Amino acid sequence: MNYAVNLYPAVFRRVALDPPFVRLSFKLLGAIDAHWGRSYYSFAAASDQFSPFRLDPSEGVVQFISRTTDGVAEIQSLIERLRLLLELTNLHATRQAAFEKQESA
Repeated sequence: MNYAVNLYPAVFRRVALDPPFVRLSFKLLGAIDAHWGRSYYSFAAASDQFSPFRLDPSEGVVQFISRTTDGVAEIQSLIERLRLLLELTNLHATRQAAFEKQESA
């Protein structure tokens, strides 16, 4: 299986939290199964760079918290980091699925 989970750019939610914070939620497109989830969580736990991103696999959503004062450049930087996390997760999950398929053959 080739995983290709990515951001659905048109579905994005912003929820105000206690000042000065806001939660940003992004809808994901693609197959989010147990293989993919394990890969995602291993990357998110292994790097401070990816730890702010919280996956809700049942809703197919990733969330992170930023400051209300963060500008477009800061938010765009976080989104690019999230895209990198998704790309790494896709590659790892695809490789793991192929390996497990080969092992069971």
